[in-house]
Amino acid sequence: MQDCLVPRPLKKEEGGGIFSLSPNLIRLLQDPVMGDCPSDIGFCYEYGEEEAYLLEVDVRGIRIRSSSEKGRYYALQTLAQLSSAHEGEIPCCRIEDAPLFPNRAVMLDISRGRVYKMDYLKSMIRRFARLKYNQLQLYMEHSFAYKGHETVWKNASPYTAEEIIEIDSYCRERGIELVPNQNSFGHMERWFRHPAYHHLAEAPGGFTDAWGVFRPESSVLWPDNPESLSFIRGLYDQLLPCFGSRQLNIGCDETYDLGKGRSREEAEKRGVEELYLDFLLKLYREAKGRGYTVLFWADILLNHPELVSRIPGDLIAVNWGYEGDWPFEKETAVLADAGRPFYVCTGTSSWNSLAGRWENALENIRNGALWAEKNGAAGYMVTDWGDNGHWQQPVCSWPGFLMAAQAAWGGAASMDRYDEDDWVIALESMVFENHDAALFLRKLASLYKENPVKLHNGSIFSYILSDPGYPYMRDRYRECRKAGTGRAGAVLEECAGLLARIPDNTPFREELDATLMLCRTGLVFTEALFSTGSCLPEDLSDAMAHLLRDVLEKQLLRFRSSWALSSRPGGLSESAAKLEAWLKRL
Repeated sequence: MQDCLVPRPLKKEEGGGIFSLSPNLIRLLQDPVMGDCPSDIGFCYEYGEEEAYLLEVDVRGIRIRSSSEKGRYYALQTLAQLSSAHEGEIPCCRIEDAPLFPNRAVMLDISRGRVYKMDYLKSMIRRFARLKYNQLQLYMEHSFAYKGHETVWKNASPYTAEEIIEIDSYCRERGIELVPNQNSFGHMERWFRHPAYHHLAEAPGGFTDAWGVFRPESSVLWPDNPESLSFIRGLYDQLLPCFGSRQLNIGCDETYDLGKGRSREEAEKRGVEELYLDFLLKLYREAKGRGYTVLFWADILLNHPELVSRIPGDLIAVNWGYEGDWPFEKETAVLADAGRPFYVCTGTSSWNSLAGRWENALENIRNGALWAEKNGAAGYMVTDWGDNGHWQQPVCSWPGFLMAAQAAWGGAASMDRYDEDDWVIALESMVFENHDAALFLRKLASLYKENPVKLHNGSIFSYILSDPGYPYMRDRYRECRKAGTGRAGAVLEECAGLLARIPDNTPFREELDATLMLCRTGLVFTEALFSTGSCLPEDLSDAMAHLLRDVLEKQLLRFRSSWALSSRPGGLSESAAKLEAWLKRL
């Protein structure tokens, strides 16, 4: 297997000859942990910044120079990649390396259905460590087993306190800080659907959002209710002791119904932005008083840039955006000009896409890294969301994780050193151990482009399949119909041919198989809706509706069985609900 180091080091010089690793060292490098100091490697603690390292391999042996345990650990991870690619026979080389961003984070959504099985999550953590990420956040709304709130999470298979402590320890052993992430203002729908929490809701009777869609459940805490802050305090009391980190992401994004319910009169007097800022600062003071450095999603604040100078100088804004052309240049400048610390946050582009959006991910991740570096970001984060039921198999997110690992370590310019074949080789070496599997995902992750109409954060094949529960894209259907589905059918057949060549024991093969079936279902539904002319489900012929029912019944069976490959059962019914809604409609 050809080696394609991810992230690629700053400097790599090839030497002459081969050094053979001992069997013990090969075993250790399968999963190195912090503190490993193999006796058959020479170490010297005099080199560069904290995370920098110098790795030298020649026919006489291996030497690592670093100024800290972190630098040594990253050198071992690089050596581990070389060992895997060359089966323990390491070509002699000299590698000098150091990261661009001190904080390199991954965020996994565990609140939109998927709560990963512990063993599966640990396998992801091992790969994140190999990619030299040093932070992990698990995005939580209701997926922690809070005592006294069983009604909210009883069907979600949440992580318990004991499990979070175990995950925290597992991360720490691999150089990763597990940072608590509890949305503390918006995205509270799963709480407010229960009457016991209606007194905390901004709009307990529901609200009409900015896109004209009525939402039956409030999503925002009522900020003027003193019990709202007490409620959050109670969550923090249970959650935070499970983590070793002294950072906390309090969320506070997308507060859609703020000022549309109980706070309407106050919002009319003072402005919704003032209500937002007041409660943000209350949450900040609560966490700060506990000794935490606070992060929050910056979208609301960036809509009101005049407020940026009013937030504390140590409150870290997380500037997120997931499209390739997201205005990071403008938004990071607002934060930098105000002298406020910030992260840039990009995405894997896997959600709402069925199989990923390769080109968008590459552009988004590079664009974010470019302006993060130019405007002095304190960190770089990549997120993997699960909007609309987390339909994408987790394997579909690995292209984005690989790309972002390079961006976070080496910056935007370093990504230009990869060509198309390099990314495929990286997928092969870091994820699949099989070239056909890497090619399969590469092809499938561009399926979205067969309909060239640009849709926000997703593909037409996914949005139509989730249509009964997600009407936000329906006004674009006729435009998409004119553009057609291109070579989508041929692409899926090419992928089927590749899949047939992939051995059954290849890592993630079953996830790839399930992804192919889901994409086929998405294409069938898209072409069926396009065939109506109106693009309205009610105009489908009886014969077409019967065909779609058959397709969907088989898809639901496969969806339920494939869920168990990575995820706990709790969120399955919620994630399958939109497919079931289509079935009822048909």
